[in-house]
Amino acid sequence: MLLAKGVIRVGIPIPANAEFDLFAVDDPYGYAGNNANGNELSLFRRPLPATNLAFLSSVMWDGRETLERGSPSALNFDLAHQSNRATQGHAQASQPIDDTTREAIVAYEMGSFTAQVFDRMAGALTAVGAQGGPQARSKRFFTFGVNDPLGCDPNGANCNPATAQFDPIVFTEYDAWASKWKDIGRFKGPILRGRAGRAPYFHNGSAASLLDVVNFYDVRFSLRLTDQQKVDLVAFLRTL
Repeated sequence: MLLAKGVIRVGIPIPANAEFDLFAVDDPYGYAGNNANGNELSLFRRPLPATNLAFLSSVMWDGRETLERGSPSALNFDLAHQSNRATQGHAQASQPIDDTTREAIVAYEMGSFTAQVFDRMAGALTAVGAQGGPQARSKRFFTFGVNDPLGCDPNGANCNPATAQFDPIVFTEYDAWASKWKDIGRFKGPILRGRAGRAPYFHNGSAASLLDVVNFYDVRFSLRLTDQQKVDLVAFLRTL
């Protein structure tokens, strides 16, 4: 799975307060249901980008590390919390990491940016005033729920995180907060920047190319795109 679809396995137990129970598992790899309580399933996930984290709307595919929102410090808090959870979980550290180390990890993560700098047809994307490349991107301010559409009222005139009607937890198959039927099958839409270099696509690596992604949504939402529209959309996605 890692070599074919670029995914890693994450085992997560179903919460005790879930609206559903696990009765049977069809897992050809033999991982699911083998934990102490027999209630763990395997999720195969694509590693998320490690750059441009300043533009995140939620942390991790299932958003379970999104604890705060609506302020510049919220993302820092979430990433710091994640750094410690990963250190004690995946790295199996016996003690939590100190605040100074957490801050250093977050500073490194938040300071990494990638962006296209050259196009074979257009040439340098930093020439004659163009604002391509990672340096220009690093100077752009973004706070989820403040200066993005989801934090605005319906007419787009005001953006106030205190009154925003949205939930940044947009994926959870095992929602630690609710464990509702309605959450099954949801997943976070990843950052679209730099997609051309990160095939395969979707959280489970099921789409081999950007055209496969476009075809999936064309069928899923009955968009009825023409072949030329699909080509144009793929070309657009490759420029981000």
